[in-house]
Amino acid sequence: MTLVRWTPRFQPSRDLDDKGHQALDKHVLKAFQLYVDLNREPDWAALLHVIVNDDMRLRRISQEEADELLKGESSLMAVIQKGWIDCSFREVRRLGMSPYSLASDYHL
Repeated sequence: MTLVRWTPRFQPSRDLDDKGHQALDKHVLKAFQLYVDLNREPDWAALLHVIVNDDMRLRRISQEEADELLKGESSLMAVIQKGWIDCSFREVRRLGMSPYSLASDYHL
């Protein structure tokens, strides 16, 4: 079974401008406004799910896939947590998803 892997492969030419990222950030933060108001951490998988699925350039993922990505990719968790603190998910969006295993998955 091939798992979706999170990889830093997003092409810079496909990146959004500042206004594009800000518009997507605003939508994500609105969806998680209660967490912002209560100064609480969100459900990280739910946050990743919304960030990815709101950006039409990225392949849609399920809640379960988001959870598996966060469990399997510790660097992704660090990026999404920093994004939450900064209220900007640009770096999360700049990462790309690939349905292929990473070279680091093989002990070469």
